[in-house]
Amino acid sequence: MVHGAAGSAGMLVLAAAANSLGNALGFIIAFGAGSILGMTVLSFVASYPLQALERGTRWLNLITTASIGCIALIIGSLRLLENWSALS
Repeated sequence: MVHGAAGSAGMLVLAAAANSLGNALGFIIAFGAGSILGMTVLSFVASYPLQALERGTRWLNLITTASIGCIALIIGSLRLLENWSALS
């Protein structure tokens, strides 16, 4: 729920500043349709090479998956260290 609110904040501000209810609903519908289309395209683009990799060698698939996980952990750890003083 928080993720959805954070991603939609700009759209809500734009809809709130609309001249009429029709414009506000138009902004919301366009944002929703664009989000769905964008996520669909990105999922296809990201899944195609990973699917080809999965059909290939198992060890390469394992190394790729582990590398992506390690990079995500490093980025998350760096963000935590940057904001540690604000959390304490």
